[in-house]
Amino acid sequence: MSSFFAFGLDAGKPIGELTKTNLLALGRSDVLQNLPVLVIVLWGGFLTNFVWSWILIIKNGSAAQFTGTPGMNPMRATAVTGNTMADFDPEDPEYSERLSITTLLANYLFAGLAGVIWYFQFFFYSMGTTKMGKYDFSSWTLHMASIIIFATLWGIFLKEWKGTSSRTKLLVAAGLTLLIGSTVVVGYGNYLQSVLKK
Repeated sequence: MSSFFAFGLDAGKPIGELTKTNLLALGRSDVLQNLPVLVIVLWGGFLTNFVWSWILIIKNGSAAQFTGTPGMNPMRATAVTGNTMADFDPEDPEYSERLSITTLLANYLFAGLAGVIWYFQFFFYSMGTTKMGKYDFSSWTLHMASIIIFATLWGIFLKEWKGTSSRTKLLVAAGLTLLIGSTVVVGYGNYLQSVLKK
């Protein structure tokens, strides 16, 4: 569904153009012209995620977990281990302790940090698209492919795939090859278009 984010950015181009006009009129760089578009697109995503999350929180009775109270994970696919907050079973006395305030604050800090880092990908992406000119149609494809390629390579470096089956490793390698190949095809297509227009 990430393509819908790209559709939202595309639909917001008039806002970006208006911002560009105002920035240039003030003698400023137009590199930040797409930030107002991000505000609108991200608010839409926030609203739908916020509503759906609260529906699940109410349905599962898990609101108390925000204060460190143990709870169950109804979506759990494996047996309870007690190694994560989501695995704590309130019926089991061994796993019924609340999280300490230090652990809870650290969880909130790292969750917030992850959100800020996640946002910065779009911040820098929106700046980068202003420099792509007539080739900005390929920017979303390159952005998403790069995220997956580098995240997977980082996972390989950190040995996240250690212990998985040969089939899984083959699928990861095939996926990486396909993404890198598609990125090369998009780049070569842009190159050909620029050569043919000269």
